[in-house]
Amino acid sequence: MITLDHFSLLEGRVREAAPALVLFDLDGTLINSEPLHIQAIVYTLTEFDQTVSLSDLIQLQAKGINEKMVGVNDSRVYEIIAEELGVTYQHSIDELIEQKNDFLKGEEVLALLKSAKCCAPELMNELRKLKDQGHRLGLVSASQREFVDHVVNSLGWQELFELVICREDTEFTKPNPAPYLKAFELTQSVAHEVLIFEDSDTGLKSALDSGAQVTKVSWY
Repeated sequence: MITLDHFSLLEGRVREAAPALVLFDLDGTLINSEPLHIQAIVYTLTEFDQTVSLSDLIQLQAKGINEKMVGVNDSRVYEIIAEELGVTYQHSIDELIEQKNDFLKGEEVLALLKSAKCCAPELMNELRKLKDQGHRLGLVSASQREFVDHVVNSLGWQELFELVICREDTEFTKPNPAPYLKAFELTQSVAHEVLIFEDSDTGLKSALDSGAQVTKVSWY
C-alpha cells in the first residue's frame, strides 16, 4: 500500500534544491499508467489490428519486453513489438496510436485512472501543497498530447501545472533533452535552477542532459 512516507522525498528534495521551477514526468512518476498502456496495446494489436495474438504478447512479456518499453514513446513501442515478433501491421502506427488513445479515454480505463492504484492521492496532496507554497510546477511527458490532456482534465490538474509539454511539442522526444529544454525556454528558467522528477532510464537521461537538478523516483 502506498503511504505518505513514499513521497517524503518530494518535499525534502524541493526544500534542499530550492528550485525556481519543478518539473515532473507523467507515466510512472505522477501516475502508475503502465497497466493502462498495456491494456490499450493489447486491444489495438489483438482486436483492432488483429495481427498479433494475446499469447504472442504474453510470451514477449515473459521474455522481459516491458523493460525495453519503459519510458519509450508510443511509436517506438509498436516498432519494438513488430521487430520482436517479425510482423507487419495491417494499420499504420499512427492509426494504432489513434485507436490506443481512444481506448484510453473509455469509461473502464477512466475508472482505473482515477483509482488510488493509478493516481495516489497522497502524491497529489503533496503536489498541491507545493503549489500552495508558491512553487512553479510543470509537466513534461513523452506521451501524445491527446492522452496527456485527457489525464490532466480527468484528474482536475488544470490549475496545478504552469505548463504541459507533450510528444508533439518538440522535434525530438526523450531520451533527448529537447522536451525539458523547451520547458526552460517557455518558462524563462535557467537549467541549474530547475528540479526534475523522473522514473525511467529514458526520462532520466533526458533530464540529466538538460543540465537540471534531477531526482529519480520509484513511488509506484
